[in-house]
Amino acid sequence: MDERFVSQVSQQGDKILTLLDQLRELVPKALSPEVLNLSCEIWAKWLASLDSKENLGYSNLKASDGGSDGTQGVLLEGVIDAETHLFQMLFAYKTTLSNALKDPDSLDDRGLVDISEGAKEIIETFQSRQRILGKIVRSRR
Repeated sequence: MDERFVSQVSQQGDKILTLLDQLRELVPKALSPEVLNLSCEIWAKWLASLDSKENLGYSNLKASDGGSDGTQGVLLEGVIDAETHLFQMLFAYKTTLSNALKDPDSLDDRGLVDISEGAKEIIETFQSRQRILGKIVRSRR
């Protein structure tokens, strides 16, 4: 399950990177391309890290000894919420990029900043999921 989750995130991320690259080629030259170039670079590095390192997942969780105070259940709900939110964000981000590709002349500097911030928010949501899983793993030791 863990490998499938990361695989799905990575697969969606690859599609997004393709869209970012396409957008980078079409963005009006009057705009500052640095923001979009940085977004592509950050996104590519994050995808490489997904594929190259071991990410925490449900397989890292050991069976509870039954002595939990309910904190682990709340944390686990947080993981599930983060995963749900992550996929919603990925699909919304892809839609935003696809729409920008349809009409790149409608983009302005603020739109590019929004694209950059969207990428950072998705990465932060994934990292949040990892932190919560880390708390669960540490609490079960």
